[in-house]
Amino acid sequence: KPSIALPPERFFVVHLFAGNAGRGLSPEHKRALITALHERLPQTELLISGGSADRTEAEAAAEGIPSVRVIAGDVSLSDMLRIISKAAGVVSLDTGVAHIAAQLRAPLIVLASCLGLHWWGKQQYGSGVPTALFTRADLCIAGHAAEDYPACLNVIRMDEVASAAYAIS
Repeated sequence: KPSIALPPERFFVVHLFAGNAGRGLSPEHKRALITALHERLPQTELLISGGSADRTEAEAAAEGIPSVRVIAGDVSLSDMLRIISKAAGVVSLDTGVAHIAAQLRAPLIVLASCLGLHWWGKQQYGSGVPTALFTRADLCIAGHAAEDYPACLNVIRMDEVASAAYAIS
């Protein structure tokens, strides 16, 4: 695949896909996050990443929101590394994209289910990564509810995530 052109100004990578609904945000929460990010960062282009299978859902989540470009399915792994290294920040579910951003020391906001918290301690990437970690693991005290769009992710306040993105921009 040819490399994609990066925005000339600051941009954020937004990765909303985890491979299955049991580790992900509902379509409504994906759209709410993109909307909140656009409202807090109106001059910042948002690049929505994901795999080819995520493209249709990414386009639906971004539809009609200015300064959003869907790159899901359009980039190779080497392109993704280049894009993350140039980004003003990354907002991602607890997936490989978030771990790549952490390795590259990119400003990072992670939305993690209660099952992924152990990957984000200081021992994993050192101090300073992630920039912010959002979860509602408190809802899983009796154990994680294995369901599509788990509450430990889907009750996270997207306006708070957007405020954290603004703080690192």
